[in-house]
Amino acid sequence: MHSTDPEEENGKLYYPNLDYQIGGGHYQKMKIQPMRFCLANMSDEELRGVMKYVNLKYHWRDKDDPIEDVDKAQHYVDMIQKELKHRKVRVSKESAENAPTPASDTYFEE
Repeated sequence: MHSTDPEEENGKLYYPNLDYQIGGGHYQKMKIQPMRFCLANMSDEELRGVMKYVNLKYHWRDKDDPIEDVDKAQHYVDMIQKELKHRKVRVSKESAENAPTPASDTYFEE
């Protein structure tokens, strides 16, 4: 079983899911995998759109192995889910770090 959790590597997220491909290796031969591009460049809303497309694509098509199609769809959904969770945590941490400090008592002196 492959790990799906993104890991920090040199300050960047590394996705073990991108190290393997279900049902072939054609994406791994590319200079940049389409999913890596999506994770790096798309907004949350765009990634949710990709997730919807992937589910429709793999669940509606009529191929030889419907179980493999479900596995492929889950593979993509797992990567998108991990990215969205990471973004939410990162934004929460950044918001906490940049939160205004409480006003000192000097603001209320007469």
